[in-house]
Formats: sequence, C-alpha cells, structure tokens
Amino acid sequence: MEIVAIMLPVVASIFGTIVLIRSAQKNETTQNYMIEGMVIGMCLGLGIQIIGVPAGVGLGMLMGMIIGINIKKKKVK
Repeated sequence: MEIVAIMLPVVASIFGTIVLIRSAQKNETTQNYMIEGMVIGMCLGLGIQIIGVPAGVGLGMLMGMIIGINIKKKKVK
C-alpha cells in the first residue's frame, strides 16, 4: 500500500502535465477559467493532503488548472 501512496502523485503529476501542455497549446488566445480552477484545486488538494495523500495541494492545483483551461468563458455583451 505504501508503494501506491508514493507512485500515485508521481504518475498523476506526469499525466496531468502532459494533458496541461497539450491543452495550453490549443488555447493560447481564448479566455478560460484556469485561475479559478487552480484556486478550487488547491483547496480540494489541501483536504486530500490532510487525509494523507502526499503532494495533495500540487496535484489539486494541477487538476484544477487542467479543468479550468478546458472550460471557455462565454462573451458577455
């Protein structure tokens, strides 16, 4: 069980970074919710880290960033 706790953040970080880079390359000029996703991800990551998953804040921020980049802001008139 300890090996899973060690490898989970590493694998999730690598996978998340790859997805983030690919998403960011496609969305250079559009408005998105990246900052909002990072903030929510940091809060949820802190809760996960308190439970016992190492690097919870970093993983939460990365996942929130990925989700936020993929959601486009609607134009308000």
